[in-house]
Amino acid sequence: IEMVSYYLPVMFTELMRVFQLDKNFEFNQRPERANIIDILHYIELHYGNCTLTSVAKEFNFNPNYLGNMLKERTGKKFIELVQMQRMIQASTMLINTDKKIDEIAYEIGYESTSFLYRKFKEHFGQTPHQFRKKQ
Repeated sequence: IEMVSYYLPVMFTELMRVFQLDKNFEFNQRPERANIIDILHYIELHYGNCTLTSVAKEFNFNPNYLGNMLKERTGKKFIELVQMQRMIQASTMLINTDKKIDEIAYEIGYESTSFLYRKFKEHFGQTPHQFRKKQ
């Protein structure tokens, strides 16, 4: 059950992507604005260096409005969405590469390995080292 809670946000993101591919599915949105899928996809691609301000600028939103919209539509704050993408990438790299944990931390946008350890343990309930050993 614990692992389900870790992967639920990933499944949510993938489900949102499927809805984007369905041409008959429409979010209630103003047509001149990007939809939530576009914004989540942008965060997924730029998790290493994006900020709320930079994403808002990219999609022509006010940062406060964008932050509130993301929270309303996803149930997560902007920083939580970015952290989730970083954790997904870190776990993928731990499984599929032999990179050192400090290299992974840097590649996903953290300047401190200890910060990666803390966030990874909060997200997965184990350290990156423990996670890699179990794979």
